[in-house]
Amino acid sequence: MFSDLISLFIEAISSLGYLGLFIVMFSIGSWAPVPWEPVLLAAGASKLNPLLSCLVCSLASSLGAMLDYLLGLRLRGVRLMLNYCSTYWFKKAEAWIAEQGPLACIAARAIPYVPYKTFSLVSGLLRIPFISYTVSTIAGTTVRCCILIIPGRVFSAYRMGLTSLILVSLAVSALLQLWNHRIKGL
Repeated sequence: MFSDLISLFIEAISSLGYLGLFIVMFSIGSWAPVPWEPVLLAAGASKLNPLLSCLVCSLASSLGAMLDYLLGLRLRGVRLMLNYCSTYWFKKAEAWIAEQGPLACIAARAIPYVPYKTFSLVSGLLRIPFISYTVSTIAGTTVRCCILIIPGRVFSAYRMGLTSLILVSLAVSALLQLWNHRIKGL
């Protein structure tokens, strides 16, 4: 049953092509509350070229992150930011960015399951220089995309393994989301 759904998801990614993948990843990189992990694993398993998929996904997600950075830069309203991000992650991001600067952005974008959108907004709020932010975001996003697209390609030969990998990815995303809401006090 799940393997049929995963196959359908992979076929949808293949049929969307690079433009569809760009739109999906731009949305995920900016505002859509969807984890990238299943999308990138499916992109790796699809008929699309994995290297070109890495490039498209990195560019799209980075552009979405830059939109969040600009929102943080222009809005200047911490209250609005706290409605979008959990207080816990907002404070963590603020402290980490103040201490590490662009390196925090690289890590937030590269490490799966870190709430990278919070880091984009806080980077704008703290006025990290745009060029430094952009370079670090592209670097971290490219690492993350490669980390997730390549296993998708490798596991695509083993549908059961890919299904398990995507389901575990979704389960971890859901558990972290629940943990995040628990910390936020919802």
